[in-house]
Amino acid sequence: MNKKNPVLKNAQKLGREQQKSVIGGINRERYCCEWNEDGSCRIWTCGNCVCP
Repeated sequence: MNKKNPVLKNAQKLGREQQKSVIGGINRERYCCEWNEDGSCRIWTCGNCVCP
């Protein structure tokens, strides 16, 4: 992991259960297509969808 990336300076690895809660659970998978500078997601897409 690149330590010089300011967006990731406060990032931490999430456990399996935490990841499920972030993406909405195992049945409602979502992925981030585009990230804001503060590290939050700007554009979400579903698990089988492609990013716009």
